[in-house]
Amino acid sequence: MVSDTEIKEIISKLKRARPGRILDDYHINNEGVMHALVFLYLEDKPVSAGAISRRLNVSTARVAVILRKMLEKEIITKETDPKDARKAVIEITPKGRSIVERHKQMFYEDMKEMVDSIGKERFDDFLEVLGEMHVFLEEKRKIRGENCNENNI
Repeated sequence: MVSDTEIKEIISKLKRARPGRILDDYHINNEGVMHALVFLYLEDKPVSAGAISRRLNVSTARVAVILRKMLEKEIITKETDPKDARKAVIEITPKGRSIVERHKQMFYEDMKEMVDSIGKERFDDFLEVLGEMHVFLEEKRKIRGENCNENNI
C-alpha cells in the first residue's frame, strides 16, 4: 500500500505537471469559447443556446457570455429561430470554421511530434493509466452520490 509521504509526492508532481495546461495551450479551455466553437463545427447545423449549454455542461447565463464573445469575434451568427421566434439559433461562420481547422491541424502536428518524442508505447501506457484513473474517479462519484455535489459545500 502506498504511504502518505508517497501520496503527497505524487500530488506535488501532478500539480507541477499541470495536465490542464496542455489543453490551455490550444485555447481549448478558453473560457468555453473554443469548446463551443468545436461543438458548432462538429454539429454542422444551426443549434440552440440550450444545446450548447447542455453540451458544455454550463448555465445558459454562462453560454450567453460565451456567445457574446463569439459574436464580437464574428466566429458565429445568431438568428431568430424561424420555427419559434422566442428562440435563437447559432451557427458557425467561415471564419470560425477556419479557426477550428487551424487548431485541429496544429494540435495534430504537435501530438504527432510529442508521441514521437516520448515514444508510442510510453504514451499508450500513460493513456491507459489515465483511463483507469477516470474509471476509478467515476466509480467514487457514483458511490458518494449527492453527498459531494457543489450544493452541499
